[in-house]
Amino acid sequence: MHPDSHRTAGRAVRVLSVRMLSIFVLIFPNMKKILLVGKLLTNIPPADQLTIKDAEYFAAPGLAEVQQVFEKNNNAIDIVIMGAGIELDKRLEIVRYVFKASDITTVHMKDRATGPEGFVPFINNVLTGLYMRVE
Repeated sequence: MHPDSHRTAGRAVRVLSVRMLSIFVLIFPNMKKILLVGKLLTNIPPADQLTIKDAEYFAAPGLAEVQQVFEKNNNAIDIVIMGAGIELDKRLEIVRYVFKASDITTVHMKDRATGPEGFVPFINNVLTGLYMRVE
């Protein structure tokens, strides 16, 4: 392990100091695959808006596209983050499909109160909570 690295929650974290500012860079053993599901989502948000850079992102607006992403990746999607714009019954169908297709995938569903503009902050909050906890 690099001398400026530390272990937290089983992951190596390198701390880079830049003028009294600490930046935590996560080093994943394998690049995570993250599926973003949203009613109007056909493209992944710009990389400069996403907290986790060392990941492979996919976008899907509905169940058929979710199934395609899972099939193309041999059901090896690590995280699904879903917006609230899809009606509840369809969101539940997506959740049911994900949990039947994979034993490793976690699903995170956004609230409706923060609206579409809250989706990118929600994505970042979920990913920060899962992967950037420094203890």
